[in-house]
Amino acid sequence: MYSDEGAYLLQAAPCITQFNTPEYPVLLTAINYFCQHEGPFFRAMKSTGYALHTQIKLKPEEGMIYFEIIGATNLVAAYTEAFNIILEHLQEKEKEVPDDGTESGSAPDSGSAPEEEPIWTEHLLSTAKSAAIFTLIDKENTPKTLALSSLLDYYRQVPSSFNRFVMDRISTVTLDEIQLITRKYFRPLFINTSNCCVAAPNDDVSSIIKGLMDNCGKRLALLPPVHQSEMSNFIAT
Repeated sequence: MYSDEGAYLLQAAPCITQFNTPEYPVLLTAINYFCQHEGPFFRAMKSTGYALHTQIKLKPEEGMIYFEIIGATNLVAAYTEAFNIILEHLQEKEKEVPDDGTESGSAPDSGSAPEEEPIWTEHLLSTAKSAAIFTLIDKENTPKTLALSSLLDYYRQVPSSFNRFVMDRISTVTLDEIQLITRKYFRPLFINTSNCCVAAPNDDVSSIIKGLMDNCGKRLALLPPVHQSEMSNFIAT
């Protein structure tokens, strides 16, 4: 589809269908791990100017998880970065450590090159927990938002202390749990076939379709602008 200002991408995949599930706090932490300020997505995309904003949204009431790129100046580069970040995190395996305590294939001398920074880090996990907990607290920081949260808890069929439980659980999430939940829900969202739509300026549409296919295997079909669509003709009549 066409867009006059920047390029936008939205893709979706099935996910958890209830809030009151053990996976919910872990998923919130995983989302914040990748999307937080100075996290993997921020460093690779927003800091380079590829897009104004990227985010992953979890919607248990819809049974879906969404990935969005908003206001991209280079949508292909932005999505390719996100795709490669998730792929890199999914593919990482723990290095084998021989009996002598040194890494496989490395000499135990003190003059060896410094080790590369691991892809999964405890520092990003700690800051992701803080970001996730702050978001939950922010939803109950005024009487109005607290009342709204209480009403939503009723419709979601969770106890009034649910937010407290989620925050306590987030504080105990481990890197192993983050890795497992990433493989379970982020692989279908990014690597496997998922529903994806893009809106972009007319001049960029063809190159975006080709770029996403060449770089990430993402196959898109071209749709006409809204004012030329069948829906527009139906409304006009």
